[in-house]
Amino acid sequence: PGLEAGWSLRERPSDGFAIALPSSWVEMDLDAASTSEALAPIALCCPEMDLSLWEEQTMSSIRRSGLKLFAVDPSSDPEAVYYGIVSVTRTSLGEGWTLDMAMEAVLGQYGDDESKPAHRRVTLPVGEAEEIRVADGGDPPVWKVTYLLVQYDAFWFVTLGCEAGFADDYASIFETVPMSFRWMHNCGHCSCW
Repeated sequence: PGLEAGWSLRERPSDGFAIALPSSWVEMDLDAASTSEALAPIALCCPEMDLSLWEEQTMSSIRRSGLKLFAVDPSSDPEAVYYGIVSVTRTSLGEGWTLDMAMEAVLGQYGDDESKPAHRRVTLPVGEAEEIRVADGGDPPVWKVTYLLVQYDAFWFVTLGCEAGFADDYASIFETVPMSFRWMHNCGHCSCW
């Protein structure tokens, strides 16, 4: 399928996926040797962004976390404290997991029923996913939506987030991004896109 004008396909054949993002969004360089190198593209375009939590980590720990893509909207509203972001994370768990089992494990990380996030089953082009919506009460409040997918032996989390007061500004982007997510074979004989 074609991409909307102003969007680019971010392909990760070695990780087995592709996702479309607005062309202006800047990615963390996960192949960099050091955390400061990895963050350089973001720091350059978003000098006001607080990167201290990232800077405390090593590239080895970032890679072990399963992070496969982290992108930031450099054109986030100047009034926003929290930038618009998209991340893709993969967690290996072993074969035999279903989406229902994965969702039960995710919900088990929350305490009582009142703290559990809103969620619903949705269909993306790659198959069924669980859409999980979380609005935290921080200062400023942050709004996140995560799409949980299960493929073979792994959970995949496609997470989109922004400052809650700017959620309407990101609505169309946050609808388009998960619909663009595709599995990619690393076989060299076919194209899933």
